[in-house]
Amino acid sequence: MILPLTLTSVLTGLFGTMLMLASLYAPQAWGRPAYDTLGTLGSFFTRRIDAQARVIGGLVLAAGGIVFAAWYGWVALMFMSGTFATPDYRVLRDFPTEIHLFYPLFGLVGGFAQGMFAALILAFVVVDFHPVAAQRDPFALVQSFLIGNTVFGLVVLFFQHQLLQLLI
Repeated sequence: MILPLTLTSVLTGLFGTMLMLASLYAPQAWGRPAYDTLGTLGSFFTRRIDAQARVIGGLVLAAGGIVFAAWYGWVALMFMSGTFATPDYRVLRDFPTEIHLFYPLFGLVGGFAQGMFAALILAFVVVDFHPVAAQRDPFALVQSFLIGNTVFGLVVLFFQHQLLQLLI
């Protein structure tokens, strides 16, 4: 049980983190400003925003994504094992893995709640103590946490359920 959860957590955590970052930096593709999540995170360590800070921020974010994907996988395993009942939102039952819409919906709600919790706590830390004054905008921080964590939760819990069906 530990090996499948570890493997799926690494895979879905990295994939979910990539999609989260794509959603956060998508406004730049439309010519709009985007909150520099990687720069903000990495500049806590480097005290400046540059390429090195973004790489460090990406590594920290990827590690956090794997840890949170393990938590989402554990939740998926609890639902799959029958510990908690799930509503019957199954579609495409004849596929090799059952597509169950409960998992992405639960991930969406869980990701939004995770984003709210993290935004409320970290908004005070970042706004008050961030070493780079330009990164202290609370609205952009909260918005990026809500969008990013909602996308992360939806993607990770859906794919955790799909992969765990194959491995267990």
